[in-house]
Amino acid sequence: MFGTIAVLAQLAISVSATDTVALDGVAEITVRVTTSAGIASALVPPSFRPFMLVRHALSHQVEIDLHGQRRMLAEHRYSLAPTREGSVVLPPFVATAAGETIRSARVRIVVRRNPGGRGGRPAIVVRTRIDTDALVNFRAYVSPETVFVGQQAKYQLGVFLDESVRDRIRRMEALAPDMRRVMAYDPAQPLEVFQLTATGGRRYEAHVYQRAVVPLAPGRIAIPPARLLYSLPLTFSFFSREENYELKSDSAIIIAIDPPLEGRPAGYSGSVGQISASVRLDTTAGRVGDPLALTVRLSGEGNVKLWARPELNIPGASVVPAGDRVTLASDRIQIRGTKDFEWVLTPERDGQLIVPSVEYPYFDPSSREYNVAKTVPETLSIASGSLATLDTTRSDTTARLEIRSTYRGELRAPLYADEKFWLLLAFAPAPALTMLIARRPASRRRRSSHAAALKSLAARRDDETLAAEIRRAFIGASAVRIGVSMPDLAERSALPRMARRAGVSAATAAEIEAMLDMMDRAAFGPGGRAPSGLARRAHDLYRAIDRETRPIRRVGTASIVVVVALIAAAPLIAATRLDSAREDFTSGVRAYEQGHYTVAAHAFAAVSEVAPKSPDAWANLGTAAWAGGDSTLAAVGWHRALLLEPLALDVRERIPLTGITARDLAALVPPVPPRALILAGAFMWIASWLWTAVRAARRARVTLHVLGGSALALFLAGSGWALDARLQGRDIGIVQRRASAQVLPALSADTAFFLQTAETARILERR
Repeated sequence: MFGTIAVLAQLAISVSATDTVALDGVAEITVRVTTSAGIASALVPPSFRPFMLVRHALSHQVEIDLHGQRRMLAEHRYSLAPTREGSVVLPPFVATAAGETIRSARVRIVVRRNPGGRGGRPAIVVRTRIDTDALVNFRAYVSPETVFVGQQAKYQLGVFLDESVRDRIRRMEALAPDMRRVMAYDPAQPLEVFQLTATGGRRYEAHVYQRAVVPLAPGRIAIPPARLLYSLPLTFSFFSREENYELKSDSAIIIAIDPPLEGRPAGYSGSVGQISASVRLDTTAGRVGDPLALTVRLSGEGNVKLWARPELNIPGASVVPAGDRVTLASDRIQIRGTKDFEWVLTPERDGQLIVPSVEYPYFDPSSREYNVAKTVPETLSIASGSLATLDTTRSDTTARLEIRSTYRGELRAPLYADEKFWLLLAFAPAPALTMLIARRPASRRRRSSHAAALKSLAARRDDETLAAEIRRAFIGASAVRIGVSMPDLAERSALPRMARRAGVSAATAAEIEAMLDMMDRAAFGPGGRAPSGLARRAHDLYRAIDRETRPIRRVGTASIVVVVALIAAAPLIAATRLDSAREDFTSGVRAYEQGHYTVAAHAFAAVSEVAPKSPDAWANLGTAAWAGGDSTLAAVGWHRALLLEPLALDVRERIPLTGITARDLAALVPPVPPRALILAGAFMWIASWLWTAVRAARRARVTLHVLGGSALALFLAGSGWALDARLQGRDIGIVQRRASAQVLPALSADTAFFLQTAETARILERR
């Protein structure tokens, strides 16, 4: 819709807006204010109620009108989210510039009901345009497309089968894409079937899969295309061969926006939905010092799993958070459920104890406004009693796991990680090979350098020397002296130029050029004989080049001092890191003994960051995390410690507390140190070659000993190397939250089993 354009002498305004918008959509309004060049304008928007302003963008540009005059254009773009259906008329926009004021026309927008479907049909069935030329259509759709962060949208996949292939299709399987930046919920019955008639009267059967998705961050979220795999027989025979097909759906787009800042109440924690709150106590009477169970229940629609814990403050009592529990309704595509937050309440004085109303602010996306869920105050009758002295230590000290009190630092690198170890193994066959080839000595001709060859040519008689030999020796000796390769001197002018760069004087460079010219004429002339005295002149010229060329740069004293300083400082830096790690380790041990398990876990985590190969730090981190109730971090710490020390019995006995059996743990991390196998293989390798050398000296046969000893050594070293790779832990993972594993990577596949928090899993493939 376009508003009437209002024009004054120096000012003009125009408004364009969306005619019709769905209740779950976003209306776009564009306001253009035009002024003469150099004159700034200001725009005053009207009240957008009952719309909610989602975003506003402003851009400027310069235009030239039909008369050649420069005009300044300011374009305002408003995105509005409706809160109710019906026809809405917005007041005019007011623009001012250079003392002039102008008003736009009123804007009328019709808000219609969400087109969720006729007769309860999903939106993908109602809105999808079917390609009647295709027997199988595969589409993806998200409804609504624009939602708030934390608000639910429905991701729908539709397979539309023509009635001619409905009964012939075989092995149809839809593979959902990897959904990032969203949280997905699968309903109990995600697949539904509908009948519809497309344009032209063709009948289709629609198989619709629905999944609830909740964006976790604002922005444009693109869900990749899904894949559909199916087969069709080539004939109508039951035993006919099949032809496989694969289709891809469109990408689905979700526009996620943050709830507005306007009207946001204090204490808002990001919860979105329609929420009600209630409080429950396990008793109506108590006694001072006796703990009671208090539960605050949040129920309603929304992303139940991410609802934050309410704030609770009760005068006259201490409250300690205990845990939370989520229950989802499994019979609806709309996410709905309850989340129970538990506290341990301990009265501190007798009399009437009032549990005040708990207020929980949330954002309601259907009304586009903030609300507060409130509980009803509760009253408890508290009798007198004795309040136990507050003690931060645990009462069950006898059941507390022991930790390592001595810090040994990082494990030393294994011997096979040193280059000298491999050099020794590489040298091991040398004595035997020397004895084997000692009986067949081979004379080797020593190759003389170009400078020596040139000197030798200068000492010969002139009639015994070819010009080509003198030329080759002179160019080669000069190339070595000035530090270039002979192919770089293919051109005649290259050697004088390179010699000048190396420090040779201009006179000597000119002599080089004359010498090369003389050599070329003699070498490529008739007979190829060198003129009288050419070799001596070439040698004298080379000596001049050798004198004038800059000497090769040596390592300066300053560089040596820097290197020596770094080498000397390395032990000091390492000692400083060791002292810091030792202090943190001692602090962690002290905090654990006092019962401050969270503080101890933080201290041991700091040690593991500074010294990642310290088994003591990882073992204590796991023990402190387990005592503090963090089973996932405990599993990570214990596994890291066991990977560093496979023979550590204390850690191997504690890992089964996280759910893995001792037998599976032995298969995952074998109790065999890889160093022993690798060193045994190295010893066998050296011993076999030494024995081979002894037998070779005695002129005995050595083939069997070489093959047998080398094979055994390689087997032991390879086994140790494979075990060392296993102990790197690249294929071991710790489950951070409870999840389900499906039988097949299909949308509606059955659940095979559930992965529990802190369980150990082996990673077979990464994608």
